[in-house]
Amino acid sequence: MFKVNDYIMYGMTGVCQVVDITKESFIDNLQKEYYVLKYIYSNDTIIKIPTDNKKVPMRKILSKGEVTTLINSMPNSETIWIDDDRKRNEEFKSILKTGDIENLVKLTPCATEIKSLSSSLFKFLTMAFISAFCII
Repeated sequence: MFKVNDYIMYGMTGVCQVVDITKESFIDNLQKEYYVLKYIYSNDTIIKIPTDNKKVPMRKILSKGEVTTLINSMPNSETIWIDDDRKRNEEFKSILKTGDIENLVKLTPCATEIKSLSSSLFKFLTMAFISAFCII
């Protein structure tokens, strides 16, 4: 569970700050707890997401030390590569949606293994890099 003032990576949206944790009541008197997130690159974007959310991956922002460890592990990591463009794009999209750091890191070396990148592949690799190494 996150705390107020934590910085988190919210899905593929980007870095958000937890500005509040609130409880909302519904017509049937059920209460649900929500994170109130402020997207840090926009002053007027607020996101409310249930604390028990399972659809959008959320994780704490990595520390500089954690990022350094990930970068140092890259030469020893297996690279995820699929020759079939359609299957590769589907797999990359799936990995990006999970926010799984270890798999995101496995995507980033792909750019060095091919001579020219399609615009969609470039987009996937850019998102993987940003998602994996985003720090505050």
